[in-house]
Amino acid sequence: NVFENGAGFFAFCCKRHAEALFECKAKFKRINAVKAESFAKERFIGINIFGLDVFERERLYDKVLQFADKGIVHGWIDSLKVNDSAAGKRSAGDNKITDLLYLCYAHLQYGVSCDGIYQMIRERYGDIHRELGLRVDLEGVLDRLRSQMEQGISRDELVSRGEYLSALLMADYLGFTFVDAAQWLFFHYDGTIDQEKSYAALRALAKDKCVVIPGFYGLMPDGKLRTLTRGGSDITGALAAAALDADVYENWTDVSGILMADPRIVDHPRSIERATYSELRQLSYSGAQVLHEMTIFPVREKNIPLNIRNTNEPDHPGTLITESFVEAPNPERFVTGIAGKCDFSI
Repeated sequence: NVFENGAGFFAFCCKRHAEALFECKAKFKRINAVKAESFAKERFIGINIFGLDVFERERLYDKVLQFADKGIVHGWIDSLKVNDSAAGKRSAGDNKITDLLYLCYAHLQYGVSCDGIYQMIRERYGDIHRELGLRVDLEGVLDRLRSQMEQGISRDELVSRGEYLSALLMADYLGFTFVDAAQWLFFHYDGTIDQEKSYAALRALAKDKCVVIPGFYGLMPDGKLRTLTRGGSDITGALAAAALDADVYENWTDVSGILMADPRIVDHPRSIERATYSELRQLSYSGAQVLHEMTIFPVREKNIPLNIRNTNEPDHPGTLITESFVEAPNPERFVTGIAGKCDFSI
């Protein structure tokens, strides 16, 4: 199973659909039904992919397929799930899609044209669509969204479309079925997540199917869309991993795990190879920018390891976080990490 952050998507593939996966992607060798049914071990992995540019996405999409190919052929995994976010910055001066959508909403509220901003969004996803050779009717989707904006659209629904569009494109690229997050992630009226209802819905939707799901938003009891806080795809990925009892939740971002120190203060800090959830909480409280705090609870509750990985260095092991480690502690590892806050004392 595989998942993503801030705005995300999930893709699911069971062993009975292994052949269908490879038929969708001619670049990978096909395997026969005998091999597909001969798995001795089942493994479920959740992957969360943070906002990437078109070229990073293409590289990572291929990595996902290579992982599926290697895992399914050798019987390492039984399911593959992916969670994808809205497109992020391509360079220092670039804009995140979610920020542009917030800006569009602000323009609409003040009666100012947002045509120029929306055109940037259209071109950004158009580039991804063209570069990856996708077939989904992206122009139709974007035209309908523009019409909704003219007729009146809520802020939450508008800003959630970055994740929605990214997941739609990812589903097309992988050859999986797109499943809207509004079909399984349910909120209570007070804004808290209805975990029991959400988990049951996702289990039903993901059963024996290959699907891709956007993160960052869900459905209120009144049928309106509601977004999580910024960075909410981390939460979506963790909830999906918990709902499906993943063996591990991989959160792919732009850094190779959690760094031992702030790179703005310490040059070239090393990555933390492993940490417990307690250590992660202490580092976060002390100022380390790690993950959204609500990301930890769903996976920790199910005792699911969390692995923070780097999309730019897919072979790097990143940081593995779990409740505890069976192996004896490394005698040389007496410091996990260093973090601090300005103007704060204990």
